[in-house]
Amino acid sequence: MKFEIGQQVSWVSQAGGRSREKSGKVVAIVLPNVRPHNFLFDAGNPDGRLLADTHILHPIDSSSLPRNEESYLVSVPGQTSKASPVLYWPRVSGLRQVDGSRPAPESAG
Repeated sequence: MKFEIGQQVSWVSQAGGRSREKSGKVVAIVLPNVRPHNFLFDAGNPDGRLLADTHILHPIDSSSLPRNEESYLVSVPGQTSKASPVLYWPRVSGLRQVDGSRPAPESAG
């Protein structure tokens, strides 16, 4: 399934023997074989801004190895109203559309 910027998604993450559902908004599409760190600071933002509608002060919670397929950066709200959002790079296979969020059109071909 493909997603668009602004679409709400969720996934289950596992750490320390616990599973937790996370949900947030797709804020960037990462091209195949590109590290999101490069995308944030180079190709995706020629004017030097990080991401237009977020104030992310933390590094991306992810592996640093590039992926072979198109993937997505997801901004998850902080745990309090004053906390900065956290940026994740979840596996595409685990992402699902949140109800009420419109699906991306499937590409022809």
